[in-house]
Amino acid sequence: MLAVTVAFGFVVALLAPWCVRHVGTVWGPRLLAAYPLSVFFLTLATDYEPARVQSAFDWVPRFGLRWSVLVDGWSILFAALISGIGALVVLYGAAYLRHHEHLGRFYLYLIGFMAAMLGVVLASNLLLLFVCWELTSIFSYLLIGFDHEDAKSRKSALQALLTTGVGGLALVVAFVLLRAEFGTWELGEILGRPFEWSNPGLELGTIVLLLAAAFTKSAQFPFHFWLPSAMAAPTPVSAYLHSATMVKAGVFLLARFHPLFHEHWLWQPALLVGGGATMFVGAALALPQRDLKLLLAYSTVSALGTLVFLLGVGNSEAMAACVVFLVAHALYKGGLFFFAGIVDHETGTRDIEELGGLARQWPALATVASVLALSMAGVMPLFGFVAKELAYEAVFHATLPVALAWLVVCSGLQVAVAGFAVGRPLFSRPRATLAIHHAPEWELVVGPALLAGLSVLIGLWPAEGFSHLLAAAATNIAGQSTELKLGVWHGWTPVLALSFGTVLLGVVVFALRPLWCGMAERATGWKFVGPASLYEASVAGLARLAAWQTRTLQTGKLRQYQVLVLSTAVASVLLALALTEGDLLRFGWKAFSPTEGAVIVAMLAGMAITIGTSSRLTAIAGLGVTGYAVGIFFLMFGAPDLAMTQFAIETLTVVLFVLVLYRLPRFESRSTAATRVRDFALATAVGASVGILVLALLADPTPSALAPYFLAQSEPAAHGRNVVNVILVDFRSLDTLGEITVLGLAAVGVGTLMAMWGKYR
Repeated sequence: MLAVTVAFGFVVALLAPWCVRHVGTVWGPRLLAAYPLSVFFLTLATDYEPARVQSAFDWVPRFGLRWSVLVDGWSILFAALISGIGALVVLYGAAYLRHHEHLGRFYLYLIGFMAAMLGVVLASNLLLLFVCWELTSIFSYLLIGFDHEDAKSRKSALQALLTTGVGGLALVVAFVLLRAEFGTWELGEILGRPFEWSNPGLELGTIVLLLAAAFTKSAQFPFHFWLPSAMAAPTPVSAYLHSATMVKAGVFLLARFHPLFHEHWLWQPALLVGGGATMFVGAALALPQRDLKLLLAYSTVSALGTLVFLLGVGNSEAMAACVVFLVAHALYKGGLFFFAGIVDHETGTRDIEELGGLARQWPALATVASVLALSMAGVMPLFGFVAKELAYEAVFHATLPVALAWLVVCSGLQVAVAGFAVGRPLFSRPRATLAIHHAPEWELVVGPALLAGLSVLIGLWPAEGFSHLLAAAATNIAGQSTELKLGVWHGWTPVLALSFGTVLLGVVVFALRPLWCGMAERATGWKFVGPASLYEASVAGLARLAAWQTRTLQTGKLRQYQVLVLSTAVASVLLALALTEGDLLRFGWKAFSPTEGAVIVAMLAGMAITIGTSSRLTAIAGLGVTGYAVGIFFLMFGAPDLAMTQFAIETLTVVLFVLVLYRLPRFESRSTAATRVRDFALATAVGASVGILVLALLADPTPSALAPYFLAQSEPAAHGRNVVNVILVDFRSLDTLGEITVLGLAAVGVGTLMAMWGKYR
């Protein structure tokens, strides 16, 4: 059922513009919200224990591509987050973009992305997972660049697409290596059995490629730069893609493969170091930001680093903490992005230095935003506090004192960021009078209010079913049974002391904001040596390389193009010979009869006449001799139909050439002797290469099911004994019709040109 639901999402996406256009900009989005809501309730009603694979249908069975889903706690948890928050984003976008002329297009992209993301987290087939992975990159490109008339939006969209696209290439290679090692495309089979890698180098390569794919997708250092740039997207996009869904796809992938690679020497250190670096860089870069969305974006980078960092800790407690923190972050960060959008929508600015005093204008919204910020800061008794406590406990019990200190420092920075994001806009004194047009619509407020309420409710009274789902998800990614006890109070413990110290550190950092802003201004020059500048330099260098290549190769001379293309073909054959150590040359030679030898001599004579003559008519005659010799070969080897076709074509060609070319002047020598020698050598090499390839293919033909099928079905299905004719006019009739159409259009064009030439002569 879930597999069909994911596929149905793409149908809903295609219908979204029609729905908005005909149902209206108010009720159309509300109707579209029914899809994510139905998926949400379906996932909650799905039994995820034991883990199992559901297969809806074979998509491309020849290549092993099946539309199958892996149902377990980890996939169900992600599907619930994607669909639940997605429903809120659909409603939020209706109010935020109600008067936008391309609202229908927006919902096409948004729901298409939602379906693709559901495909990523539910897919059991690796090829299906890759297809959906790439679809999320494409839809995110369209969503980030939704305001396509803005150059910044277009640039940010392209940056996100190129960065995550490189990861997509790494991912498909990793999946191919997994298929080569395990002999299956099914993720459920790969993870469901004990396995020893036959080739350690293959395992290492797969790990590196998976890390590259996940790090680019989840904005891990040094690929973090694309996520803040993506804030050029409308706020509903930021709330959805960059808090709860797309940016967590990399975390999902790493956690999914954690049971397979956790014992490898590279896996956990890479996650620990990469996540730790991202955690600090994101939080540090967030401190001096003035743009509210950029502030939240960098804090999201830090949170993603925390998730990867916990995966790198590696014990079962860290896996449980990762699951809990993932949900907590989705709740408070999605709500805070909603809050940022409301502020921008109603005041026209996101500059926190200009904002202030909004709590007096919107007391209810101020309460909601304060709850979300306190959950982000990890203040008792909110769900964010529970997640932070579990993270501290996991690292504390892993006896990693340096890692624990690092986590505390980064968490303290996040406390300050939460204060900047909500405290300053709501409670500080505004520098200027803000033009607040009206109170936010209910569709703008319902999302953050619901997420804030869940942060309070889960923190105080976590439901048993919810805790069970989180425990099941932690068990799936840990590869062993994991217990999870959610609660606010665990007694007076060292971890509780660390939580109090974190809040105190955050208050100090918050008070020192002028210092961070001054440091950022003095360090402005450092941006020219960061990962973002390296990306810009790479893109600019690629553009310069393309310009040089165009100037060098695209000269407008047909002869140079032919030399380049044919030389590349010959070089490819030589490379294949070198890599196969001459295996292509190991084909059997068959002695030919005197009659066949005579035909070969005639063919060579025709070629020599064509090359050596200075008369066009003589060259045409030489070509005719060669063509008739080929037709005789067809006749000698039992293909009379091909021979008759060849004879007819050669006769017609000779006649047409004689009628057209006899009026032209004699040949003129326009090339040097050296050029002609080069051309002769290249032509000989091309002929030899083609001959080698044909003989190698005939010596070791690839088995095909088509030839026996055509032979068996030619007479009973098409009522014809000439198999070649049956293929042309029955089995491939549309192909033949297309060729006839092309020839007919060419004839019409030639006839038109001739008529015009006669008229204007």
